[in-house]
Amino acid sequence: MNLEKECKWYFGLEGPVENGPTNPTKGTFSSSPDIDIVREALQNSLDAQYDESKPVTVKFSFSKMRSEDFPAFFHLRDHIKATLKAYENNDRAKEKFPTMINYLSGSHGSEGFAEYIDVLTVGDYNTKGMPYEKGKSSSPFYAFLHSIGVSVFKESGAGGSNGLGKETIYERSAIKTLLISTRTVAGAVAFQGAARLATHPDPNDETRRVSKYGFYCKVDDEAITVEEEIPDCFKRSEPGTDIHIAGLIPHGRDEIRKSLVEAVLNHFWLAVYREKLIVDVDGVLIDKTNLPTLLGEHFPDVNDKHWIKNYEKWNPRPYFNAVVNAEAKKEKTAFEQKDSELLGHVRMYLDWSSDQLPKKVVFMRQPRMVIFKASKTSYPNFAAVFVCDHEIGNKALRCTEPPAHNDWDIKQFEGSDADRERYKKCIKEVNDYVRDVLDKYFRSESSHNEIIIPGLAELLPDLEKSDEGVPGTVGSGSSDGLQPSGKIAAKETAAPVSFIDEDAGKESRAVLPNPSKGMASSLVEDMGLKPDEGADSPRVIEFEHPQPEPAPSGGGGGGGGGDPKEAPPQKMADKPGAKTLVQIRILFTPISYIKDGVLLHRLVLKPSPKEDISLYKNIRISIKTGTDNNTQDTADIKQIVNLPVGAELHGNEVRGLDVTSTVKLDVQFADRIKHSVKVVAYASK
Repeated sequence: MNLEKECKWYFGLEGPVENGPTNPTKGTFSSSPDIDIVREALQNSLDAQYDESKPVTVKFSFSKMRSEDFPAFFHLRDHIKATLKAYENNDRAKEKFPTMINYLSGSHGSEGFAEYIDVLTVGDYNTKGMPYEKGKSSSPFYAFLHSIGVSVFKESGAGGSNGLGKETIYERSAIKTLLISTRTVAGAVAFQGAARLATHPDPNDETRRVSKYGFYCKVDDEAITVEEEIPDCFKRSEPGTDIHIAGLIPHGRDEIRKSLVEAVLNHFWLAVYREKLIVDVDGVLIDKTNLPTLLGEHFPDVNDKHWIKNYEKWNPRPYFNAVVNAEAKKEKTAFEQKDSELLGHVRMYLDWSSDQLPKKVVFMRQPRMVIFKASKTSYPNFAAVFVCDHEIGNKALRCTEPPAHNDWDIKQFEGSDADRERYKKCIKEVNDYVRDVLDKYFRSESSHNEIIIPGLAELLPDLEKSDEGVPGTVGSGSSDGLQPSGKIAAKETAAPVSFIDEDAGKESRAVLPNPSKGMASSLVEDMGLKPDEGADSPRVIEFEHPQPEPAPSGGGGGGGGGDPKEAPPQKMADKPGAKTLVQIRILFTPISYIKDGVLLHRLVLKPSPKEDISLYKNIRISIKTGTDNNTQDTADIKQIVNLPVGAELHGNEVRGLDVTSTVKLDVQFADRIKHSVKVVAYASK
């Protein structure tokens, strides 16, 4: 039975620019397609809310689309085959398009079609729907299906601003295809499907070169706007929009349901708690009433232990508890708010009732979606939530977000210089406000001194310099931030302080000398500063091992540190038939910092003046972790970001390294923990 009502695929003629098989937005968003769908779809639905006195409802449901009911739709496979033929020597095409062909073919092979494909539908209610006007990017329906880089909604409170987020929904489809149906409050309807392939010859006329963008409709690339002409299963009976993800990538219905539920709980828990949003995921209802129960079921641990960019491992419970407990005025909680000329009304919820709390702040604005998290490791254990949902601040912060809406970064803004300066100040004010609240409850002293470590700026990553530290990041220009001069702001009590890193204002920790405890962090100790040496020039330490070391294998603990010793170099056997390896002196300084959410250990390596410089032309080094007085299991190296050309990483060894002049290695350990680092160098003789 044909249910298509004359719908079929239309691919228009391609212009002078060819569009290849690579998705330019790939990698811009999270690594989880379900998280991306939830963030994009729910954000769009909240932006389109109709009656503000009632919550927006979003439903996720599963269905099947049968080939016998939609034969013209399944002939999308003809265009996919033509695309594969056009890019038969392209590796990305050879990975992508055969999978799509097989998905539509099923067990019938290349001649017959699969009996059905799976569909995930995201439908919203108490929303305005998406009006359609052909050729007008200001029309939400047209912008959604016919544009890239054009935001669907234009209201000042709109969550999206780049118009790229909708591309992530295509990634959940095995055939990169969506079907959209909408009904506006005024009763207007629109329906159309869209596919993303690549420029290819028309399978019906190979002399025609057609676009990568195909549309499933009745006439050319126009949406259907007559209700009777829309296939019955795609009609909307009330205002709102249905996004049908056709060809759902199979992962198992239970697995997908669980993934979607946890994405909603992680990213929109405050919107649900404030009764702005209700979500039904295949029968699992998420509303204010059962929110605490669902959080407990899906996140039994009360802590949020994982890396802030590991979105799939996020745990919303400590932040939800911070809001609930602070509003209930429980012990060791606080609620702070202020009115700002730049941001409007902002507030912060703070909970420090447990030593298991993650030392992180969640940042949100008007959609009450989590934008990002930032670690603040220089404070005692706490969980905090910052919210700016005033129209003024919401607009400013939204304009500084990347396509994934997971940061506030002035480098993302492309408007006037005047707006840039204003939005830059907004970001700084967010940072200052968060820091001031944390200082109020965790630090009794308000005065700051500076400890100046000569040469520190040369050893740290090349931060973008400005009069405000790292421009465009939360944390820019804060008084506890690292300045380009190499200054670290510190309390007179020498309590833990933080310095600004390259991760959009997220922090990296440095503990300065505490006279009362007679100890210092690895940052200071590894630079050769003793606790009582203050701001004296640092000594670079030569690490040497007076006892013979085994052949470096990537494991084992570190050796001692201190003044250089004059013990004779130790010899060791390399592989059979190879040259003898001799341990040589090497100068190095380790400093940990964060870049793009990744904890790195920078090792600044230099040749020792006590050795023949020619020995450093081709050396190997063994990188170990531990403490100065203890031996620990060495953490595995995950990667060295800037490994020089010609050098190779083998376990925890770097081979073929030229250190005849200064070399900087940015090492990422697999355990994402800060370490004291030991380096042992060997040369062939």
